[in-house]
Amino acid sequence: MLSTKSLDFLSNKENFELKNQIDKEVGQLLHEFQNKLANLLNHESFSLPTKLSKQPGKINKGNNHKGFPFQVSDFPAVLGETDAFSFRAVVWYGNFFSFSLILKGQIKNRFQLPFIKLLDKGFSLSLNENIWETTSTSVMNLPINNKNQDKAKSLISESEGIRIFKTYSLNQIHDFERLGVECFREFFA
Repeated sequence: MLSTKSLDFLSNKENFELKNQIDKEVGQLLHEFQNKLANLLNHESFSLPTKLSKQPGKINKGNNHKGFPFQVSDFPAVLGETDAFSFRAVVWYGNFFSFSLILKGQIKNRFQLPFIKLLDKGFSLSLNENIWETTSTSVMNLPINNKNQDKAKSLISESEGIRIFKTYSLNQIHDFERLGVECFREFFA
């Protein structure tokens, strides 16, 4: 049976109208961010793998990543089963937003990761076997810093796929574009 609190929530249309409005606003935020990156790619030189589409792609969204809604942008990206490259932006409702570099297979082996530029700038290496996993618990990531640099380099070279990411509080969402462009430049400029 539903509790009184649950029934009150379920019965209040405003709760669902607000969620729909937030979905729309977050989707628009991600589309605008993709357009900003597309503009950067058209006007500046970056160290990116070849065969990348310079056209923004679809924004994916769902309602149950570990119980919370989310929206994801993979742009620029090449996504295959054995080889993958993505600059991923995720807004995970109730948790955080993040920017990630995801590399797998031959693309990972050929990509020159600017590792030294990432040291002590808040980036982490995911230790999850699933490189697409968004969760960012301290147990499942390794901060990329001077103390951990040898371990991080070793894990990067030994792994078939990697995800290097930076997370931000949802309270910083108004700086989403600026923070995302900063991360993009750290990875590729």
